[in-house]
Amino acid sequence: MRSVVVTWTEVSSHCVVVNVPAEFDPEVVEWGDALGGLEYDGFLGVVRVGMVVRFVDAPDPAAEMLLGLMGWGPGRVWRSGPLLCRWGGAVVWVCP
Repeated sequence: MRSVVVTWTEVSSHCVVVNVPAEFDPEVVEWGDALGGLEYDGFLGVVRVGMVVRFVDAPDPAAEMLLGLMGWGPGRVWRSGPLLCRWGGAVVWVCP
């Protein structure tokens, strides 16, 4: 067993329709605060980008096991299978 540190950035997509005053000027709105205050966030999905994997010196017994890895393929190319993930309380398969 080995441990690795994986870092990445998540880019989420959202879309909402909102009503605004007739004199609305989108240039003067603090969008982060305004959108963060909505009851419905319009979440469409997320993409994980910029994956970086770094090996650590010793296995971390507290680290979570990455499920669904199939192993080394021909030519020592890493092949991964579907990953079992939690999504909003449900368990779903995420296929690479």
